Amino acid sequence: MQFDVPGATNVSFKAKAATTNSAAIKLTIKESTDGGTTWTTVNNWSAKSLPSSAEEYNFNVTGTPEKYRIRFEI
Repeated sequence: MQFDVPGATNVSFKAKAATTNSAAIKLTIKESTDGGTTWTTVNNWSAKSLPSSAEEYNFNVTGTPEKYRIRFEI
């Protein structure tokens, strides 16, 4: 899933695995600060295993918030 979030300065979300085998569900989060031309992985969000109960996550937006996009890859 990909979202345009122009003007964002912080991203907050909740996530959990929909199965008890949480190691089977991996989440990578990528961000674009140029409107989607180039993408980089957000901090430690490369193929991260999700917990079996919902947890809240936050990170700050860097670069140009007016052209900010975020992508969740499972």
